[in-house]
Amino acid sequence: MESDEVAKLKIMVSRLYGLGVANLSKVMNLSHALVSSESLSPAARDAAQMAFDSIQEQIDILRELGEIEGITDAEQ
Repeated sequence: MESDEVAKLKIMVSRLYGLGVANLSKVMNLSHALVSSESLSPAARDAAQMAFDSIQEQIDILRELGEIEGITDAEQ
């Protein structure tokens, strides 16, 4: 693979990592707001709680990707 292709691939991976972090942040905020709502139906509350509970798994995956890419926790 040529160096310009490698550079392009690294930029793409970095941007996708950033997208994953931004998306996870929004999911966390939204699911937390829903779980905190008093007027939510039990089924909707359960779904929001499941989304909130899945956040740790997503954080772990992003951390693994960050380690592969050489991103430290301080940069995240």
